Amino acid sequence: METDKFIRIDHFCEVYEIELSFIEELVSYELISITEQESVKCFLPDDIPHIEKMIRLYKELDINPAGIDAILLLLEKLNKKESELTELKSRLSIFLK
Repeated sequence: METDKFIRIDHFCEVYEIELSFIEELVSYELISITEQESVKCFLPDDIPHIEKMIRLYKELDINPAGIDAILLLLEKLNKKESELTELKSRLSIFLK
């Protein structure tokens, strides 16, 4: 693939004023995946909103990558439960009519 379809990690860190080690920690916790294009570490532009959320948790709430991992796991579970609840409510609506 062409490198112009990817975001260079070094450039991203510079723009968002974060350390490269933070991104490396996110990779080690498997919170993001990176690829190497022409010997440059990169990620897909679609990953930016997800990474921005983690940066906000890190910078604004001073949460380390292990905490971010736990928070994202809990949020994922919460979203799943909300979906299940919505589905159950729609099933129940048949009986309430």
